[in-house]
Amino acid sequence: MKAFIHESRARNICIAVNEKVPHSASHNNFDNIFAHLLTKPNARAVVLFVRMEDARGILLAAQRANNINFFTWVASDGWGKEEKLVEGVEEVAEGAITVELQTTIIKEFDTYMKSLNPSNNKRNPWFNEVSLLLFLPVICSRIHLQSKTREILFLLHKLLANLV
Repeated sequence: MKAFIHESRARNICIAVNEKVPHSASHNNFDNIFAHLLTKPNARAVVLFVRMEDARGILLAAQRANNINFFTWVASDGWGKEEKLVEGVEEVAEGAITVELQTTIIKEFDTYMKSLNPSNNKRNPWFNEVSLLLFLPVICSRIHLQSKTREILFLLHKLLANLV
């Protein structure tokens, strides 16, 4: 964000409002952020460096304020091509400019990653934990476990996956 602000100033681009979306923001938080954006009548574009959920929260706040086509939205990859984000707020999002990072499959990297296991990978200290998360369901399905034990392990897998 600092780089964006620095580059904007270097190009004489005014940043009228700089807001941070709180973690687990409420409707009230989004409504207040949107209301603050409206206090700058000459501002016509809003640049969003936010997660998908937060971009949707701001669009919903615009809809609740009945300000459908006031701003042009410019959004980072947190929005990208996510169609779910604009469901029900299509009118508010119309004309938005979004960025999607280009990705390329690198076969050599995939081959390398698939060849790794806990015994041959000493470089990455998190590899054992990540491999456990990735392969726990496979391991559980290949060994004979009582159904309750299998359920507990799958639940553990889900919980750990949410922490990473």
